[in-house]
Amino acid sequence: PRLLVLDEPTAVLPPEEIGALLDVCRRVADSGRAVILVTHKLAEIVRVADRVSVLRAGRRVAGAEMARADIGELVRAMVGREVASLDSALAASLGVDGAPASAARETGGPASRSVEVVMRCDDLTLVDRNGTVRLDRLALEIGRGEVVGLAGVEGNGQIELEGVLCGLTRPSSGRFYVGGKELTRASPAAITAAGAGIVPEDRHSAGCVPAMSLAENMFINKLARFT
Repeated sequence: PRLLVLDEPTAVLPPEEIGALLDVCRRVADSGRAVILVTHKLAEIVRVADRVSVLRAGRRVAGAEMARADIGELVRAMVGREVASLDSALAASLGVDGAPASAARETGGPASRSVEVVMRCDDLTLVDRNGTVRLDRLALEIGRGEVVGLAGVEGNGQIELEGVLCGLTRPSSGRFYVGGKELTRASPAAITAAGAGIVPEDRHSAGCVPAMSLAENMFINKLARFT
């Protein structure tokens, strides 16, 4: 094609593949064809673009030759704030340096305050039957009262971690604890009794028995109280 339009093509790529895609874009442009790369990551624009335009609320609010562009002005055009005022998460999403690390640390986290650890994973590793590493020495601590999010593209081990933590999959190595008790190779019933609950990604196939009634499904994990 004489014109190639890519809309957020790096959003679902791991870091090592982003550079390869940008190199392809550069080679296509150098061959005499044109590339429009839509992205909110300024680091990608700096690396590959000849010209940059900023769209905000459906309007073009800034533009420049990349060689003469000011990153601070581009950030202000995009989000209406100075680079130094950005928190670490927003700065990372834009691919720029934001708030100082000391300011980020002040927001706190599991390592910066004393909380009771209710779940801990130590070097959890899972290698599937094909020899593919699904979990690679995962280390994680969750304190009482905390909500922890794991972000990643589908297929990067989230489902496998779910299987390990509910007892349906045995890890290749490593351990995990709930309330200080090791449950690495415990049964699903033992993990449930320790106070862990799970809402699986696919509730129909893994979260209930569709052939049974709603009432039966509600007490299926409490059979000891009724039998």
